[in-house]
Amino acid sequence: MDIDLLKLSKQTNKEALTVYLNEQTFDDIQDLVRSKLNNYHSSDEVGPILLLRAIIQGSPVEGGGNGQCLHRRFLILQNVIEWLGNEENDTSQKTKQASSIVNLLLPEIELLSPSYLGKAANMIVDIVKANRPIQLRLLDIFTKIWNVLSTIDEVSTLNNIFDDLLEAKWYRQLAVGMASALNDMELSDNQLQLVVKYMIRKLSEVDLEEVPPFIWQLLLISRKGYKSLVLNGILDFFNVVTKDKDTSRVEGTVMLHISFALKQDQELGNELIKLMKNDKSKQLQVFNVACLLTAARIHRLQDAVFDLLKSSIISAYKDNDKLHKNHWIAKYTKMEEDAFCKVLLDVTDKSASAGWDQIIQSLTQLAILLIDTATSFGSFLASKNTVIKSRSSHTKEDGPMERLSKFGVEVLLRLFKYHDIVRGEIFEQITSRIMSKSSSTMEFLSLLGTIMREYPDTVESHLNNIKDILDVLSFLPLNIADKLLQVVQPLSKTSDQFRNSLILVLRKSLFSKDLDGRLLAVRGFLSILDEQMLEASQNTESDRNSSSQAVVLEILGLLRRCLSQQAEVRSTVYSSLGSLSQEYPIFAGDIFELFSQKYWRRI
Repeated sequence: MDIDLLKLSKQTNKEALTVYLNEQTFDDIQDLVRSKLNNYHSSDEVGPILLLRAIIQGSPVEGGGNGQCLHRRFLILQNVIEWLGNEENDTSQKTKQASSIVNLLLPEIELLSPSYLGKAANMIVDIVKANRPIQLRLLDIFTKIWNVLSTIDEVSTLNNIFDDLLEAKWYRQLAVGMASALNDMELSDNQLQLVVKYMIRKLSEVDLEEVPPFIWQLLLISRKGYKSLVLNGILDFFNVVTKDKDTSRVEGTVMLHISFALKQDQELGNELIKLMKNDKSKQLQVFNVACLLTAARIHRLQDAVFDLLKSSIISAYKDNDKLHKNHWIAKYTKMEEDAFCKVLLDVTDKSASAGWDQIIQSLTQLAILLIDTATSFGSFLASKNTVIKSRSSHTKEDGPMERLSKFGVEVLLRLFKYHDIVRGEIFEQITSRIMSKSSSTMEFLSLLGTIMREYPDTVESHLNNIKDILDVLSFLPLNIADKLLQVVQPLSKTSDQFRNSLILVLRKSLFSKDLDGRLLAVRGFLSILDEQMLEASQNTESDRNSSSQAVVLEILGLLRRCLSQQAEVRSTVYSSLGSLSQEYPIFAGDIFELFSQKYWRRI
């Protein structure tokens, strides 16, 4: 029969093909179709695609003898559904063939009558209910049938099919495919809401590796509506359902999916921020904050995200300070300052341990923003002469803004430790704050000092940034310049090149017109002198000793000129060199000679 069908299908006029098919019984046609579908490994001349195409061509929708043509078309669909509903172990060949067959049938489905379409849809639902593996292309057929029935307003049929589908227990590996099918279906508003709620419940049943693609389908469905419900469901899943599981890698992938969805759907981003703003407790969850920081990479959401996090954190610090002053309230109120700190530090740690690279830049920007905001606010309070004292000790303690700026420094320090990619940015920010004399200069100097102490090996590649700061040393206020010299002192020990650059800058300051510049130069020279004397006394028989002694003599020669400057400068030189002569006796003679020359000149 198959050979005859193929020959007749090649004729231009298909009437002979139709007549031939009408002469065959439905059972014979059905048996032939089944045999071809089940022998997809064979290399017959007439393959299943050619056979099915021939039957379709010989079964015109109009005419064809008392509905025989439509019934033959339905038989093809019915047998293909049964075939796709029985998945086998070796599926590579079947999957390829299934794709071709489904592509052939999809345009023909809309030509069937509603009764046939209803029967086919119910067949597929029964297969899904059987809770067994199937070919996923079967769901494409189901989606097509559903949308055709929806177009012709078969409401009653659709409602029955929909109810049966949601009552079915899906096969575990079928969840993502079903979610994709539901996403492609034309649903009423009520049905859409039920689907979203059902899929959110299904999240807990999905295998962990299937969670990201399943959530991606949820995000796609949110374009049709119920964005808040979708976002709430996703956030609650990671914050509650998987709380005791290690889902860090999955969370990272889901955050990327959310980020991509936010780029495509502006309303979804607004809904996420609104959700977090309306319920501050959601900002105390690691995954939620990480999602916000991921969203901050999107330019149109950046300001809104940072404003939300900044205002919440500052508010928590201020409220916490008020509670400390009213201990009877503190007993009944949870301190949110520590909670916010813990969450952001956990996010920082997870950016390294879980590979959440997408939040690194946003977290860096947030930490810098917190430092700048806290210091500018603190400067305003300082101008009002506000002093915060503890009730118990009556001594000064850090206020909320000071604690906040220190926390921002701690976040930047951890990011510097974990991520090489962000170190250049942090050094750029340190340089920028110092050179612009910003209100946060001291905090960034403190950060630089900690980096110098704890991660000295990382500094060498960023020496140019520090040299840029030295170029403006003489223009900085004395307290900032002093702090800067203290911070970079360890570097002058290890890098001769840097020390020489520093000496050159200090030499220029030594002859500046203002007193502060000269005092700064003297303190800087004395600091270098101290470390070089220590170096020389510890290495008495090495080349390093000769180098240190040469530096000591060079600086003593420069300090000799200070003995003719203002009284404050001379006093600093006399007292400091006197102490150094006692601490390092091997240089006492050089120091005595310096003083004696000045003494004999005066006489």
